Amino acid sequence: EVTSGLDPKAEDEIVKLMHQLSRRDHRIVLSVTHSLRHLSFYDSVLVLYQGVVAYHGPPEFLTHYFRCEDPQEFYGQLSLREGREWSQSWKKHRRAFIEAMAGKASPNLENVNFESVAEEGEVPLEVPAATTPLETLPQPGILSQFLTLTARRFRIFSRNTAQIFLQLGLVFGFPVLVAIFAWNGLPAVQNLSMGLDLNVMDQLQENMKFLVQGSKIGSLVSGIVMFQVILLTLMGANNAGREIAAERLIFEKEKLSGLNPLSYIGSKAVFLAALVVGQSLWMGIFVHFVCGFPGDFPAQLVFLILVNAAMTSVCLAISSLMGSAEQASLVSIYLVGFQLPLSGAVLALPDWVGSITRPFIAGYWSWSGILQTLKGERYYDIVQTVIQTALSPASLCLWVLCSHVVIGLFIAWLGCQRQRMD
Repeated sequence: EVTSGLDPKAEDEIVKLMHQLSRRDHRIVLSVTHSLRHLSFYDSVLVLYQGVVAYHGPPEFLTHYFRCEDPQEFYGQLSLREGREWSQSWKKHRRAFIEAMAGKASPNLENVNFESVAEEGEVPLEVPAATTPLETLPQPGILSQFLTLTARRFRIFSRNTAQIFLQLGLVFGFPVLVAIFAWNGLPAVQNLSMGLDLNVMDQLQENMKFLVQGSKIGSLVSGIVMFQVILLTLMGANNAGREIAAERLIFEKEKLSGLNPLSYIGSKAVFLAALVVGQSLWMGIFVHFVCGFPGDFPAQLVFLILVNAAMTSVCLAISSLMGSAEQASLVSIYLVGFQLPLSGAVLALPDWVGSITRPFIAGYWSWSGILQTLKGERYYDIVQTVIQTALSPASLCLWVLCSHVVIGLFIAWLGCQRQRMD
């Protein structure tokens, strides 16, 4: 019903466009409409009334069949009979219209009695059946569906100029925000000294200066890491918060036609993985080289990619469970909002609260894992003196983040298995 609710000018343009597509690109175009203003653009017209076929033939014979002067009058004619009666009448006389459609000659209706219908038990004329019933046509396999859906998703993204500019703004803008806070702060740690070659008073002053500067540097390093993590979780929520919920109606219709939810989720995973890798790599590379961030750079990239992937997967699961795109986006943003306070990176949580919430906070595991890559650097000891939350081993952080990714995708698949069509 693509012309529903349009003004007359827009309706004319859409119908002409569909006609051009059918002729130029050899497409079959099906249009459901109550408007009869453009009958001449259609090759055939199917009239459904009370769930049955009342007419199926050339548009120029529509008024001929319903015995009316103007196409707009046929609705009045249609309401004069029950759907069952129109169905029986059409079964009795359709051959004349099939032959007329083949030869484009006006069917002979002189002997058609519209005051009576086919006698009870009369054998209707048969329309030749298709050589292969639709039910037995082979469905595309999971791999074929996956490849088609993946190509379609990338094509849709490439045509959405607003989405492309939004992604570019996030990818290039967020790392600049991080770098602004670290531009002059990180190099200062290289000049810190305990002043062991000075007298007692000078040494005490130098030690005090070291403690003050160390506190600032430790807080800065921890803050920069958490800032990267939070911004990447925000990107993850933006990536997937609306991904399924926004096209749920289309997906459910395609599922009724044989679409496998596994292929659908797989295509989403590939598309989102491309966004995640691009966003995370640029964040890590920019901050590392512009700000001179220390530590094991490849390991840091892994944790940045994983926290983005974890949040993207979880928000994809949320999107599959929510009833609307707006609800999914709102819940995803709330989830990002909980990352900072429940990570313990700023203020330590009570032990029992941390033990309950920490397994679900991807931000903590990425923050902790990246700080562990600083071992062997002076930054690591300095950071340890200012943070109030215990760091977890890097291997455990890696395992938990991977679990978030897998569990998120699994829940998204379960959400797509559920029927959500009213």
